[in-house]
Amino acid sequence: MKFRKAFGELSEILDEFPVIALVGARQCGKTTTAKMVGETLNKPVLYPDSELSSDLAKLNEAGLFLKEHKTSLWS
Repeated sequence: MKFRKAFGELSEILDEFPVIALVGARQCGKTTTAKMVGETLNKPVLYPDSELSSDLAKLNEAGLFLKEHKTSLWS
């Protein structure tokens, strides 16, 4: 499964950066991958949906969005 390769790469990136974005086509496994990485590393995961106008508005102000979740993400 491609998850093993992706997990290794994502795990290394998360050691250096607290936030990463998974982007790609619809239905390609972005949310599933994020959930699996979060569960495996026992880390919180946020996965806003850019197809929802409410989530897209939050992503337009990404700094504020991340600041709102700072306690849960970096505790």
